[in-house]
Amino acid sequence: MNWTWPPRLRCWGSCWPCSPCLARVELDLAEVTFCGSSGVRLLTQLHADCKRKGKTVVITHCHPRVLRVLELSGVVGLFSLVVTPEGPDIPSD
Repeated sequence: MNWTWPPRLRCWGSCWPCSPCLARVELDLAEVTFCGSSGVRLLTQLHADCKRKGKTVVITHCHPRVLRVLELSGVVGLFSLVVTPEGPDIPSD
């Protein structure tokens, strides 16, 4: 997630978390290997939007580097993390 992500996701994200048929929003981050401050801001805004509507945000397949950024920024606790028993398919380097 970098500067090119937020405009597209902000537009798309303004609709789908509001859907009454969703109890939770699940983000598969398998292909995301970088998350900067704009990505953290986007995730925290998504969490806030979903929380207001009684929905949870679940992150799956989080790359170790992205997880570390979420930990260092103090927002990792906002999300439910799903860890597969075999671990991530993406190398940490």
